Amino acid sequence: LGEYFREFQHIATFLGKRNCLSERERDTKFLQGFHMDFRNVLLQQLSLLHPQHYMDEPWASKEVYEEATFLL
Repeated sequence: LGEYFREFQHIATFLGKRNCLSERERDTKFLQGFHMDFRNVLLQQLSLLHPQHYMDEPWASKEVYEEATFLL
């Protein structure tokens, strides 16, 4: 997880500085980088912890990383 996070942050920062990747896109892509089965478990956990989160808003990559760390 740490390796994925560091590599993703490196690429996302590079693209973000060049206005090629928005924060919303970054958060969406970060979550999509997880295997579908784990992503579903992760989304369930996030939904339980944050029931007020709007479903049309992507989860912040920081929250996703923290919950992924907890689950692993």
